[in-house]
Amino acid sequence: MQESATAHTASEGWTLDRYRQSRAIWVVRRHTIEYFIPAYAGESLDLHTWIEWVKDCQSVRRYLLTREGQSRIIAKAETLWVCVDPVTGRPKRVPDEFMQAFDLVTGGDAEALRVSGKV
Repeated sequence: MQESATAHTASEGWTLDRYRQSRAIWVVRRHTIEYFIPAYAGESLDLHTWIEWVKDCQSVRRYLLTREGQSRIIAKAETLWVCVDPVTGRPKRVPDEFMQAFDLVTGGDAEALRVSGKV
C-alpha cells in the first residue's frame, strides 16, 4: 500500500525530490486493514488508492483491494498520514501546492471504484 501511495503522488509530480525541496515528508500515524474475503497465491489483484481528505498537517488515504478487473472488495484499508518537516521532525501544514495537485474522492468505496473505472 505504501508503494501504491508513493506511485500515486509521484504520478502527480510529488516525487521524493519534490518533497525534499518543499521540506515536507509524510509519516504514518495510523494504518488499519479490514479483510472481507480471501485472496489466493497466483491471483492477479488490483489495488485502488485515493486521498479522501487533507487538513492542516494530516491526510487520510484509502485503499481497496479487488481481484483484477472486478469490483468485489477483498480488503479495504485506511492510512492517516502526517506531514512532517524532515529537519525538525515536527508536524507542518501540508503545502498548498500538494493539495492543488490531487482530486479528493469523498463518496466512499463505490465512488472510488466508479472513478477508477471498475463499476
